[in-house]
Amino acid sequence: MYSILREQSDRYLKHMEAILKDHARHLINIDLAPDNIDRTQATDMTVNVKGTSIALRVREPSCKFRDFTVRSTVKSGNKTELDKLKEGYGDIYLYGWGDGKDRLLEYIILDIHQLRRSGLLDRTYIERPNGDGSKFIAIDLLDLQQTNCILEYELSQKTKYELNKKYMEVV
Repeated sequence: MYSILREQSDRYLKHMEAILKDHARHLINIDLAPDNIDRTQATDMTVNVKGTSIALRVREPSCKFRDFTVRSTVKSGNKTELDKLKEGYGDIYLYGWGDGKDRLLEYIILDIHQLRRSGLLDRTYIERPNGDGSKFIAIDLLDLQQTNCILEYELSQKTKYELNKKYMEVV
């Protein structure tokens, strides 16, 4: 099952790489060089990659839901994506909805550290079956937005409308 899912998602890698490059400010620090480096190495600023590990996930076009799903139970009993996120793994999550070929039509980039701090991973959710013996939880995009977990996004007008409508019901 893993290899099938991996193959499906790998076709999006080029586009995902381009998206991450477009939003590189979340992956790097640009700092003023210390005086001694400025004076001795012709360096005024430094660019450093943050200790960044990036999780990638693509949902296929048949998925009409716009939420962030995380596998919470697996048949094997191995650690799940939810376990790994709670344990502190991962920095950034590029989560998207693909066109079935090689492009993401919509995506969100999440700050996983903020996701952990928000408490969203610790809430009780309904576990839904995946059809392969595993289960997942679904976290609403509105909850992610309201807890400042979303760094960047590209969402369709329809999705934005649905989020705004849901927001208006909450306030």
